Amino acid sequence: MRKTVIITALYLFITLLTFAQDARFSQPWTSPLMINPALSGNFDGYLRIGALSSWQQTELNKTAHQYAYLDNRLNRRNEDSSINSYWGFGLSYYQYGDDPFGLYKSRTPINGTFTAFTLAYHFNLDKSGNHSMGVGAQIANASGKADERRGIYDKEITGGGFNFLNLRQGGTNRGNKSYVDANLGFFYRFRNEGVLLETGFSMYHLFYPNNAIIYKDN
Repeated sequence: MRKTVIITALYLFITLLTFAQDARFSQPWTSPLMINPALSGNFDGYLRIGALSSWQQTELNKTAHQYAYLDNRLNRRNEDSSINSYWGFGLSYYQYGDDPFGLYKSRTPINGTFTAFTLAYHFNLDKSGNHSMGVGAQIANASGKADERRGIYDKEITGGGFNFLNLRQGGTNRGNKSYVDANLGFFYRFRNEGVLLETGFSMYHLFYPNNAIIYKDN
């Protein structure tokens, strides 16, 4: 019994002294609104809210990530048939680089901000509701800044969405970029008493796939 207590205490002590992090921050891309615009409103209930924060540090760089989304479902029933349909809409925000709360002094040379509005329509394909489908569209506004004077670029902890060509350590180049883009998606669901099958397809950055920040010498 005493040996078990000692081993447990040692394990807890080691756990408290151990630090770990995701090499690349990928949690925002697991959000339904970031996977497929057609998934907006695709949940039980009427409202879902999600948020996360991360502060990461390596020997080269410090950076912060903030992500939040709101997703709403509006039920509606067609009066002229028994086929149900409803709308979903969502708002999402993702920011990386500087810490907007002032809790963490970042020194990353790249900062990016993304805001998006999503609208989706869901409907049954048959009166039994076994087959259903959803289609969605998303409008996103992206804004990025780069400044070599702020620190060393570390790709292991940077956020996704922008890159800076020929970023140099100790350089003085800086630049910015912003654009508005559209994303589309759809999904299909088959459901009965014993089986649930879902599949879908989404397309992001339809009109503005180039996200390299063009710099100018300072």
